[in-house]
Amino acid sequence: MIIGVVLAAGRGERFGSDKLLRPLGGQPVILRTLANCLAASLDAVVVVVGDAGSGVEAAVRGAFAHEARVSVVHNPDAVRGHITSLKAGLRVLPGDASAAAVFLADMPLVAPAITDAVLDAHRATGQLTVPLCAGVWRHPRVIPAERFDDFLALGDGAGGGVIFERFRDQVTAVEAGEPCNYLDIDTPEDLARAESFILP
Repeated sequence: MIIGVVLAAGRGERFGSDKLLRPLGGQPVILRTLANCLAASLDAVVVVVGDAGSGVEAAVRGAFAHEARVSVVHNPDAVRGHITSLKAGLRVLPGDASAAAVFLADMPLVAPAITDAVLDAHRATGQLTVPLCAGVWRHPRVIPAERFDDFLALGDGAGGGVIFERFRDQVTAVEAGEPCNYLDIDTPEDLARAESFILP
């Protein structure tokens, strides 16, 4: 069982408002991200929200009220670092989860085909797995269950990339997608760029 963990607890300070609730192609950014996750071959999706995420939580629960595969978890420590949200997500995964696929909520253009390519590669190797585009490791990143404790042991100021670097020789990288698929929405200008990639 591979479960998606969507990190949606960021404060969006550079954006000036909650970027995850801003419309993109007619729906909030967070819902577009989740729709792409659910269209891939994940068994379930956990959305991690923070103290400032009540609007995000309401949007998710409202849109996916009848979707049993979606759940929401709170991370009251989100202000202490990105890794705290990943830890919060990993801690609630069921014991039979074989891996977690980690998504960034503000990357709504990651197509299901990209996720499935990464998941298929992970199923074949059992390793840490990432999409590779333009020579850069991207998201979603798949973490096998035997590595969960390595991430849970990281200090709050650390980044999850530390573990991928530590076990670099055990990482499977899959060429997938185009740079536009990995657009990270941090500013209104980023949102406008993302809108230009959405088909009418």
